[in-house]
Amino acid sequence: MQPNQKYQGSSYTIFVILLVAFLAGVGRYGYMYVMNYQTAASLESFNTDKTEKEAQLARIKAKPTYRKYQTAKSIDQTVSAIPWSIQMRIIKNMLTILERFSTSTMELSDFKVSLSTMGLKGKVTDLQYVYWSGGVIDTFIRPNLVKGLRIKDYQKLGDYYEFILQANINIDGIDQSRTICR
Repeated sequence: MQPNQKYQGSSYTIFVILLVAFLAGVGRYGYMYVMNYQTAASLESFNTDKTEKEAQLARIKAKPTYRKYQTAKSIDQTVSAIPWSIQMRIIKNMLTILERFSTSTMELSDFKVSLSTMGLKGKVTDLQYVYWSGGVIDTFIRPNLVKGLRIKDYQKLGDYYEFILQANINIDGIDQSRTICR
């Protein structure tokens, strides 16, 4: 074998390897181009569908029936197992009980009562009366009316200390005290 032939065979092998690599690169580029085109088409289709769905949703929300549905849905979520007549009696009883707690040393006002929480403003002549045995906190905790009682804020206003009381209502405690409030 002549030295030229050996060189020619190895250059042919290198040429084939480069040609295969080039064709693989072109094939990969073509594949990526097609996939990119399909992704762009899919994205465009998705955006069109999204725009149509948003327009449809806006039309539905603009209809009065949708607003009625939303109202009914919110009412349905707030309905509890307790009938309204009993709920109103419980809230009335709670307000009556709260009115009876006012004394010469404690004045309560701005009652906010629901089935689950209550809040009120109060005034006391001495801040210690809030924390003493038989004071504001004991007054509410002792009859088992509330749980999670907290004095949110208090400040001195003239001769009085004003405080904001918040608590979770113990419905069972109110039901037991129903006979008090008739």
